Amino acid sequence: MLMVAYECGNLDLLETVIREYSLQKALNQKNKRGDNLILRSIKDQNEDFTHFLMTNPQLELNCKDETNKTLLMYAAELGDYKTVEYLISKGVNPDSIDKYGRTGLIFACKNDHPLIVEIILKQNINALWKDYLNKNAKQYASSDLVKGLLKHYMIEKNQLSESLNKELEHTNYNYKK
Repeated sequence: MLMVAYECGNLDLLETVIREYSLQKALNQKNKRGDNLILRSIKDQNEDFTHFLMTNPQLELNCKDETNKTLLMYAAELGDYKTVEYLISKGVNPDSIDKYGRTGLIFACKNDHPLIVEIILKQNINALWKDYLNKNAKQYASSDLVKGLLKHYMIEKNQLSESLNKELEHTNYNYKK
């Protein structure tokens, strides 16, 4: 019911219905693709509606789609800093992995979102985690800024091997606190 209303685009009516009625089951109900209302909203990059939904205490913020991709992963991939920050503040696990072994950090690095990389790294995550292609976040990073953030984090956490340091030493950006 709510998904149909969302797809019709009547967000004002949808917000009113959600506010007025206890709709926990409907809010978290998934469609055939494994999306609930907030997953669909975040995929559509409908930031205002996504932020409205996230503040609803009945909504499951740790929800996953059919590939186990989380809200945080979608937000990291799309560069939605505000959503990543909010989800982390509400205790969503930033180290969750989807069925392909990807994490929010991998998505943020792959899509060159340094602010999101930085906030995820502050959560003491495993920056060396490898996905199904045997690649880690550093191997997906394309910009010198993101590479510099990762290098600084790995040095700080004592995770920087000699071979990894050589690989990153040609990075033009040196992150300094």
